[in-house]
Amino acid sequence: MSVTQEIAEMDGLELALRENPADFKSWEALVNRAEAKDDLSLIRTVYEGCLKEFPLFFGYWNRFAQAEARHAEKASPDVPNYNSALEVYSRGVGSGVPHSVDLWQHYCKFAEEKVDSVDYVRSVFQSATSTVGSDYRAHVVWDMYIAFEEKHNNAEGVAEIYKRVLSLPIEQLERYWTEFQSKLENSKGMNFLLAAEKPDYIRRQHEDHKLLDAEIKSTIKSRREDIYTAAMAEKQKRDEFEQKIHSGTGRSYYTVDPLLEDQLQNWRDYISFEVENGTIETIFKVFERCLIPAANYTEFWCKYADYMEKKGFLDRASEIYNRACSVYVKRRVSMHIRWGEFEEKRGNIDAARSVFHNLYTSVAANSVEAVLNAANFERRQLNIDGAVSVLNAGIESCSGENKSYLALVKAQMLMLWKNDIAQARTAFDSFLEKARTAMKKAKAAGSDDKAEVWEVPKSFWVAYVEVEKSMKDGEREARVQGVFERCYSEDSPIKLGEDDINEMKALNYEFVLNEGSDLTKLKQLRQELTDTVREGRISTAASSRKRSLEEGDEEPSKHAKTGAEGQAYVSTSAAAGGDASTTTYAGANQGFDYAQYYNYYGANGYQFPGNGYSNYPYQQ
Repeated sequence: MSVTQEIAEMDGLELALRENPADFKSWEALVNRAEAKDDLSLIRTVYEGCLKEFPLFFGYWNRFAQAEARHAEKASPDVPNYNSALEVYSRGVGSGVPHSVDLWQHYCKFAEEKVDSVDYVRSVFQSATSTVGSDYRAHVVWDMYIAFEEKHNNAEGVAEIYKRVLSLPIEQLERYWTEFQSKLENSKGMNFLLAAEKPDYIRRQHEDHKLLDAEIKSTIKSRREDIYTAAMAEKQKRDEFEQKIHSGTGRSYYTVDPLLEDQLQNWRDYISFEVENGTIETIFKVFERCLIPAANYTEFWCKYADYMEKKGFLDRASEIYNRACSVYVKRRVSMHIRWGEFEEKRGNIDAARSVFHNLYTSVAANSVEAVLNAANFERRQLNIDGAVSVLNAGIESCSGENKSYLALVKAQMLMLWKNDIAQARTAFDSFLEKARTAMKKAKAAGSDDKAEVWEVPKSFWVAYVEVEKSMKDGEREARVQGVFERCYSEDSPIKLGEDDINEMKALNYEFVLNEGSDLTKLKQLRQELTDTVREGRISTAASSRKRSLEEGDEEPSKHAKTGAEGQAYVSTSAAAGGDASTTTYAGANQGFDYAQYYNYYGANGYQFPGNGYSNYPYQQ
């Protein structure tokens, strides 16, 4: 491959990663290209970027450290400086994947081989066994630790290791018990034993010292056996879970591939077992181990945080949310929302505001769910101006019908929480004006980009109508009529389609008939709807009106149907001059899908003044 081709290939990979930082295949290819070039600066840049996105890949931490070591040896063959390599390992087991037995094994091996300081190497082994020593397959690290202390003739250190390891429910526990007994029988058995035990009694004088040693050995061996027996019992309780994790179809490490359902279920069962039977240490451990292979599953992060919150470890729960939302599931809107609500619930308002602000401005700026939750956080703090500001930002950043939905929520918030109909009306009108301008611009440019097109669905107009209908002043009828007229104005670039216009005219007809006073308008609408039916231009959604209108000038109320055949388009009581406010609009369910409107705009529990849509007599 030529230099030009190499540059082009790497540029293409970098472009792909700028567009999608979570594209692991591109990272993998870029890492391989960087290592092939063997340029340390490039290697560092690529590994830093990859491990920032995928910190749980223990193999990449090891490869990064080995690359640092290789270049250290190249720079100074006689006395290499391995500090950079050691720093990579330290970061890997620190903030990267601290509960990886594999990475600790590599770190310990490297330190023992490359570092002259016995104390430094011992500190690495101590950190390793403190962090992953209780893992089911931690024997690979314990074996290295024992060999290291034996190599340096540290009997006390070896004895202390066996004292620790015999209390842990790990896979090779029985082997360690056998080894421990064997060491007691050799000529140095007494020294080995006493080094760890440090008995609190003084050896009494006895002519037969061998007998005295035997007594001490027997006593302390008995103590050890009790501890070993208890650990073995705990191990056996967990064997089934562990064997599934470490079987050919199991997984204890991280990959970008999804886990199988059986694997997920085993972790669920294991966690449930520990929560019911384990200690806080074993519960903590099983969650941390689970969140290596299952790091991409919010289910387990939520369980972990919920458990810590339930136990009163609020700072720990906050740290769990932070880890999840900063690295592992950082693009999951629902996880950020849970975190923000958690901080709000515990009274940490500044932290909650920071979480929600980051969510709707950075993590998911085009997510209506992110915007709504951030706005409602501010509303719960009675910061209505702040909530409106969030909604304004969302109206600009979201696309399609989400824009109109947020404008709708904004208007509602101004009405319900500021009791300001003028501002609410301005919110509707301002949105319509922006939509009109954007649509003209997009039409002129020949663009159909949803980011540029401001959609104004029928549901938006219905909501605007209902807001105006909820007002009880002298201009009510004129304002309602004004909204209806605007929604199907011939010269509007945001005019509805023909089917929607027909349905809005049908709603307008119902309003004028039941609540209006303009007979000229009533007659005009009736004629328009009649013509629409006769010309076959009526929509399916409005087809229930056809039966009542296809007789021409006759009053539709005379043809009202009930029972299995259908429902009345207009109630007879209203047609006869009855109280329209108590009338059930029996045909409206078929004439216009209010349930669809409510499901879309009411999904988050929003309800408008007056008759909330969930309470309308024609609500499905």
